[in-house]
Amino acid sequence: VTDEFFDQGDAERCMGMEVSPNCDRFATSRVALATAFIDYLAGPLFTNLAAAFPGALEAPLLQLAANRASYALSSDLDIEKSRGVRDSDSACSETQTDERGGAKDSSVEGGRGSSSEGGT
Repeated sequence: VTDEFFDQGDAERCMGMEVSPNCDRFATSRVALATAFIDYLAGPLFTNLAAAFPGALEAPLLQLAANRASYALSSDLDIEKSRGVRDSDSACSETQTDERGGAKDSSVEGGRGSSSEGGT
């Protein structure tokens, strides 16, 4: 999820827009986002579901706790190195601009790939 957040922020930055909250890879910590997601959304959700369905969610709750502990011991640099996350310095050059000045993905054009003839 953080990759998608940061990709959105990169696109906003390339278009000269203000970067949305939690989408700025230079001001937002992946570790902080992940632990907050577990602490405030996933953890309470799974805890309440486990109370409603006793015994059904033991394994997911244990995995969630293990994930939380793993993030707590990690740094953003560790996570980015282990995942092969690209450096955003080239993000603007990877994004083309359409006729109206908006960003578009250079790998997809009109849902048909890069061929203007609609080929495969």
